Amino acid sequence: MSNFIINPYVFQEAEPELLFNENYESTSDWTFVRSEFSIDSGGNGLLLASSVPDNALAQAYRTMPDALPSEFTLKIEYKPTSTTNNIFPFCVSYNSTQVLSQLRGIGVRCSGATKMILFSVSSGSVTNSSVNSSLVKDTQYYIKIVNDDSNVTMDIFTGSDYETGQVGSTVSITDPGFTDLTILQHCGRSDGGGGGTSFAINNFSSFEP
Repeated sequence: MSNFIINPYVFQEAEPELLFNENYESTSDWTFVRSEFSIDSGGNGLLLASSVPDNALAQAYRTMPDALPSEFTLKIEYKPTSTTNNIFPFCVSYNSTQVLSQLRGIGVRCSGATKMILFSVSSGSVTNSSVNSSLVKDTQYYIKIVNDDSNVTMDIFTGSDYETGQVGSTVSITDPGFTDLTILQHCGRSDGGGGGTSFAINNFSSFEP
């Protein structure tokens, strides 16, 4: 019987390369400003934000081994555990300066109890996406941010595969072209307001296409 090669040119998309993973199982690489952010190193690891105020600087930050490349994917496991105010649950930035004063950064911010916004900041000037407005307290979400070197997009899912159960719609901003973002930070506000915000982050990962 003759042997045949069937579909020798079938294209299989390469898996993205993992650049960095933070599983929040240790405090050794972290710096904390005030006491509202903490890392619960028991179990699977958690970054916890407990009643982070709107009118005082609170932060948790660490340095990543390498800067994010010009194209990247970020994946964040996020759960809001209170109604949320204008806080920055996540930002990758040039240095550890508070987000609103940051030279360069890309991240997400909360706006009210159910809203999340993708943003970039350049020399203290913030560019915001439209609003994803369908989040629910005490629900686990999986946030995916993709920079394709032209635009930065954010999708939010309830499925842990980062593909199923999309919440709201895709939002985007123009790629600001930053290539020197090395600080992972979680940050409150320092510009006034009232109230506090609580949330939990289980995992952060960055990938290169």
